[in-house]
Amino acid sequence: MSRASLSSHSQRVTRPLTDGDQSTRNFYERFAAQYARETQTSAVPLIWNALEARLPRGARILDLGCGAGRDVRHFANEGFEIVGLERSHRLARIANEHSGQSIIIGDFRQLPFDSQSFDGVCAVASLLHLPREALAHVLQGIRRTLGPNGVFVASMKEGDGEQIDARGRFTTLYAKGTAVGHAHARLRRVVRRTDGRAPAR
Repeated sequence: MSRASLSSHSQRVTRPLTDGDQSTRNFYERFAAQYARETQTSAVPLIWNALEARLPRGARILDLGCGAGRDVRHFANEGFEIVGLERSHRLARIANEHSGQSIIIGDFRQLPFDSQSFDGVCAVASLLHLPREALAHVLQGIRRTLGPNGVFVASMKEGDGEQIDARGRFTTLYAKGTAVGHAHARLRRVVRRTDGRAPAR
């Protein structure tokens, strides 16, 4: 795959889309350009530092739900080999143009990567769009893609229950201490929260 490629991974996701899934997808497709303007210039140092402190330069990182490519661009500039995965076709194209890196269009419920493909996985405010019951399956996929001593960093929203936000995006909230951490103890995980809010994607 070339350094700045944009590719589509054709796959069948076994779980059907709910109304929340569809409204979330619709938002990111319809407002991709606006969302890019809102997020590409923001910074998430807690997430960036959590990976950079634990991985050598040149390590291979997967950005799950990479949005408009802010984090892909950052990690590339810091000397990491970075691949983005994004479900929105419009956001994936924006991310590719913004970062100059490989962006794969796909769904993180069925990761299109070989086992132990990455040294680190980053999921900034993306896994929170999954229903709670789907999280364990996705974590299993993340674990499979990580190599020995792999590092997984994620941000979630703190709270309880599920909601549709004002933009129509489905969000699952997690009580403190239960977010991504407990399902797979063998992962070296770092979960960062800031004032109960997930960093902007």
